[in-house]
Amino acid sequence: MPWVPLVVQMKSEELAQRLCVGDWDVGMVPKPVVFVTTAVDVQLDHFVVGTFG
Repeated sequence: MPWVPLVVQMKSEELAQRLCVGDWDVGMVPKPVVFVTTAVDVQLDHFVVGTFG
């Protein structure tokens, strides 16, 4: 059986809702955070940058 790539269409707002948990203010690092990591997901027609702490 040949491999078939899975294509998922998701709006950036939907992705943000799934990734953003808690009631933190935008641009603020909560006190319990010890370090911050940034990841970049590169797609064919766009990229998504996420910063996690």
